[in-house]
Amino acid sequence: MTSNNVQLSRLLKNGVTSDSQEVQEVNGNENPAQEQTINPKPPKTKIINLKTDLRSIMHAFGDSSDPIDASIEFMEMILRLELGGFLYLCDSAVAITGSKVLGLREAIFTMKNEKHRLLRLFKYFATKDHQNKLIRQNQLNSKMIFYKSYVLEIRSIIESMDETGEMLQLLMAESGIETLKTEKALRADRLNLRTSLPLYVSYAKARSVSFARKLTLLQEWIRTHLRSEFRLSQSFLEVMAFLTYELVAHVIDLTFLIRREKFGYSNPIVRLCDPRGANPDTCTSAPAFQLQ
Repeated sequence: MTSNNVQLSRLLKNGVTSDSQEVQEVNGNENPAQEQTINPKPPKTKIINLKTDLRSIMHAFGDSSDPIDASIEFMEMILRLELGGFLYLCDSAVAITGSKVLGLREAIFTMKNEKHRLLRLFKYFATKDHQNKLIRQNQLNSKMIFYKSYVLEIRSIIESMDETGEMLQLLMAESGIETLKTEKALRADRLNLRTSLPLYVSYAKARSVSFARKLTLLQEWIRTHLRSEFRLSQSFLEVMAFLTYELVAHVIDLTFLIRREKFGYSNPIVRLCDPRGANPDTCTSAPAFQLQ
């Protein structure tokens, strides 16, 4: 009787709620919602990579229609190294330009010694200006409106940093025949002659893939894998998209060059060349062609 009176007095003193809490503590927490609140699961980290787009771009430049994952990872590693070095040089150029945002001026200042690549960048932005002009004219019933011109900005930047006028003269000169571009076109033509219609359709879709239309993805990839102390402007992201496309094309061209030098089928008289020679397309090192 004494123990029953003690339990009754505890119920009257603390209330039914506190007693139910004690029972719940004794029996354990059986509510899964409350357990999830106490121990929430860590959120899944989003993996950002360029494998899907790199696969298409590599196929567009003459690689296999389905490159292996090791090749794509190796290509992405090359991009991280090259673009990381370019970002470091652009960060160093900020001390000279005095800007707080990476833009066209820092990119052109870093690329001032690579005149041929700078010329291709100028042509890229000239084409982009023409596309933007046509889009704005069609949207506003052929009315001329003001829009940002990349070509005028690049020209003013080069005029401010080019003392001799050589770079500006190179950009304004008439574009001649690019040997490397012609070789790419001939290689693509030979490849298309041997392909069927479904493969040609997939190749045509791969040719249209670039990072120029996926600047948000490229910005997230740069923020994840690269480091920069400054904010990247829209024009600088355009330069990074151009450099990414150029680097992939450069690596694919090097692989074809190595394959050609390895097997030596590009020159019918390669057997006359000195085996110590590095380029089978020239016979200047062959003993039969040396002047005594």
